[in-house]
Amino acid sequence: MSDFIRVIIRGRGAWVAGLIFGVLLIIAGIVWGATSSWSASGGLPGWLVGVGAGFAVFSLIFLIMSFASRGQTD
Repeated sequence: MSDFIRVIIRGRGAWVAGLIFGVLLIIAGIVWGATSSWSASGGLPGWLVGVGAGFAVFSLIFLIMSFASRGQTD
């Protein structure tokens, strides 16, 4: 396994990556919803925003816990 993967999947790096992924899903859902026509499915952009918000909030909570406990919850 490469060093980049080892760093990103553990500890605070994982929570930051989850936060970034959540924000990207939110942005993708907003952009997709804003650019879709009346014939496109209306449920998927809202679903992307909801899942992205879930990822972002979950990651932010655990990132805050990691900083508050000085890495003990990682």
